[in-house]
Amino acid sequence: MVSLIISLIIFFISSINFLRLIQLKDYFFPSLWAHFDYPSNYKIFFRFREIILLISWLIILSLSLKLGKFSLIDIDLVYLLFALIILIFLRKNSLRIIKWSLKGIFISVLIIFINYQILNLTQNDLSIIILLLTSSIQFSITVFALFIANILTYIYAQKIFTEAKEKIKKWKKEDSKRLIIGIGGSYGKTSTKEILSYLLEEKYKVLKSPLRLNAEIGLARFILKENLDDYDILVLELGTRKEGEIKKLVEIFSPQWIILTGLAPQHLATFGSFEKMIKGETEILSNLPANGSAFFNGQDEEVKKIYQNFDFKNKYLYGSKDSYFYFKDENFTLEETEFTFVYPEGEERLKTNLIGNHFLENLTGCLGVCFLLNIKPYELRERLLNLRLLPNQFEIIKKNNPLIINDSYNANVVGVKKEIEFLNKIWEGNKILLFGGILELGKETENIYYSLIHYFNFFDKVILTFEDYTEIFEKKLGEKIIIYQNQKLDEILKNFETSNLAILILGRIPFKLLFEIKKL
Repeated sequence: MVSLIISLIIFFISSINFLRLIQLKDYFFPSLWAHFDYPSNYKIFFRFREIILLISWLIILSLSLKLGKFSLIDIDLVYLLFALIILIFLRKNSLRIIKWSLKGIFISVLIIFINYQILNLTQNDLSIIILLLTSSIQFSITVFALFIANILTYIYAQKIFTEAKEKIKKWKKEDSKRLIIGIGGSYGKTSTKEILSYLLEEKYKVLKSPLRLNAEIGLARFILKENLDDYDILVLELGTRKEGEIKKLVEIFSPQWIILTGLAPQHLATFGSFEKMIKGETEILSNLPANGSAFFNGQDEEVKKIYQNFDFKNKYLYGSKDSYFYFKDENFTLEETEFTFVYPEGEERLKTNLIGNHFLENLTGCLGVCFLLNIKPYELRERLLNLRLLPNQFEIIKKNNPLIINDSYNANVVGVKKEIEFLNKIWEGNKILLFGGILELGKETENIYYSLIHYFNFFDKVILTFEDYTEIFEKKLGEKIIIYQNQKLDEILKNFETSNLAILILGRIPFKLLFEIKKL
């Protein structure tokens, strides 16, 4: 019993943060290793606490060699239970944000079990307890537990993949008009999925993948849970972080129509290079049936090249002036966007509540898909004015005093540039950028950050909420740069009139800071 309670104490002191880390990385080893591409992330292994623990371990180990082993096997359970209760209370916030899925619970139990077995074998040797409390040891145990969990997940995944594939096959066979639309690309997938699904509901019963779910196991579970017979069209977001993943998704879900939204340097640390990323993303074109359709974003040069080289009957370019579907004469306000949609039957002047050039690309592709599914653009006027995206997707929190635009869910290099260009078009006053960085860029991080300097120069202040590679911006932008270190928001904004201020949030910034900004 003593060993078990000590194991639980070790878990709450040293393991729980690593459990949260592997969940943030979706239990995906390449993403976990990419986390340590940034030097500041190694600090967890070299904190003052770690040094104290290692010194204590050496002292206890030296004394035990002279005086005999120091064991806690006979320690009073009351003291241990009291310590455990206090730890649980102190870790309540961490416990709240952990995803207690079956996999999360399994990994937690396995971590505790491993620590328990080590303590049992060593009869709760104090030097071993101290060693187990170190971050390096608990990280190693967490990685091992993740490895075992991923093996079991793989076995389980093969089963549900087969079931999902058979369910899809049966659903299509029962009605040849049923359609699956797969959306791929390194950016713009989620917004395209949300827009398209809502527009198609004008005439069809549509089922879309929920929230930002785009991985194979999650999508397979989603398909198995839903009653597909209630729907005519499935719209699925298909994501990838390494070669072969999209190909697997295509094999399982067999989309007859696909949309390729854009290709930007994203997840380069897990793919290995931009070239490999392009190859991985374009796997969405594999197994496309001869009677299927493929839509390509012509505003993206890489996608346009793929369109030109893709030998397929029903392929459609959208967004650029030489496309099958495109927009022109756009007019932006903070209330709405007005534009002319050009399509094979002519032109239509339309309005949407979406704000920003980058959304017009996605919207044009969606209108093109709708047109080919016999929904005319003029039939969608009301829906275009009531489009809803997921939270933190270029979301206008406030329109004045100050203007606040929140795009904090994620950041990609193309989106960052386009959103800054848009803000520069519509706002003439002072501008502040809060930038949370772009994740998993690997060895290309420096080059990509250098490419952003021109855009960041449009701002009066740029607040960086990360530690690594900040010297790139500091060197080029000088006093414009503020490294966020828990400063008060009032201090950051003290030289700006809120009535003449726009704040743009790009990438994941600290929750505390985001909360303060939303209260302005």
